Amino acid sequence: METKSFVETIKAASSFMGSGVTEGVWGGLSIHDTEVWASDGFCAIRLEFVQKTGITGVVQGTPFLKLLSQIDSEEVDFEQTDNELKISAGTVSAKYPIESLDDYPKIDEWIQTDFAGAVDVGEICDCFSACLWSEIVKCEGILGSIVCRQSDKFATFSTCDGNRIAHVTTEQTLPAEAFLLPASVMTSAKLALLKDHAQSISLVENKKGSRLAFKLNDGEVSVPVSTDRLGAFPTDKIDEHLRPFKNPDVNITSLMIPEGLGKSLRKFVEIEKLDHFKQTNFSLVFQDDKIGLFLKNRIVGELTELTPIDDLEAVNKLNGVVIEVSAGQLAAILKDAQEVRFDKKEPTKLYFIGKDDESNIRREMLIAT
Repeated sequence: METKSFVETIKAASSFMGSGVTEGVWGGLSIHDTEVWASDGFCAIRLEFVQKTGITGVVQGTPFLKLLSQIDSEEVDFEQTDNELKISAGTVSAKYPIESLDDYPKIDEWIQTDFAGAVDVGEICDCFSACLWSEIVKCEGILGSIVCRQSDKFATFSTCDGNRIAHVTTEQTLPAEAFLLPASVMTSAKLALLKDHAQSISLVENKKGSRLAFKLNDGEVSVPVSTDRLGAFPTDKIDEHLRPFKNPDVNITSLMIPEGLGKSLRKFVEIEKLDHFKQTNFSLVFQDDKIGLFLKNRIVGELTELTPIDDLEAVNKLNGVVIEVSAGQLAAILKDAQEVRFDKKEPTKLYFIGKDDESNIRREMLIAT
């Protein structure tokens, strides 16, 4: 069979295995001749191969993918025995251990085959991404969730870690009136696959609980959500904190974001990514008539960049204000931010507003300084 299409399918399925898992039940790929299943114990995926593989069993996904990635031949053949898979590709041959499907958890009940009408799933995935910063993923309990709500023709996504509130709105239709999505079950790799390939979404209720089912071109994805814990999420408090900035009175003033800030920020994001020890200190600072980016880590030492601001009256009110936040999160906030609002009498909270001109997404972020 064609090597490229097989490897691409295996790679996509592997993104739903446990992070970094090379052994154990959730590190396996369950192959059923014409399709492959994978799960990290929370989310699940089923993908179809373009042709029959002749394989029926479970392989450990990460080393299997690494082995396949080294094959240069355009065609690859498989021959299976009870506990071994022989791989032949051009002048290369290998033997890889394979286990029985009976040793893999039954996840077929997690997958749904009936789907609701199509929506712009890519736009909804962008909304999920805007609410997924590292602090939220680390939060335990109810604060580690994204609350997703439908209001008239708008879908809203909100999350809070105690100091920051993200609130994203888009003109889309959710498959349910309200549900909670645990932030820890989503990764950038999963969202990228769903953004590019998902066609529609449904909410599934069965004995496994509530799950979002995404229909793909060649399969399905299942993601756990909660509908019975909505009352525990501080939705009313989030709305209460945002209300003064959404409908500003005379005490609320605004400052337009300089266009050059976003370009400067991208450099800081790339440098922050180089810090595999996750020990980067990053700040957004208001200093005199400038807005500044400050980064310090063990790789580059210290890096500072200042961007002038024309609105001196507004920026003087913010002089000395420091926001400590990851560069990646700030980039998500400022991706299309146009202004920041604050109480000129007591600027302890900054409210960023952004509108993506290429979609219906409106991003809002309230940060306590």
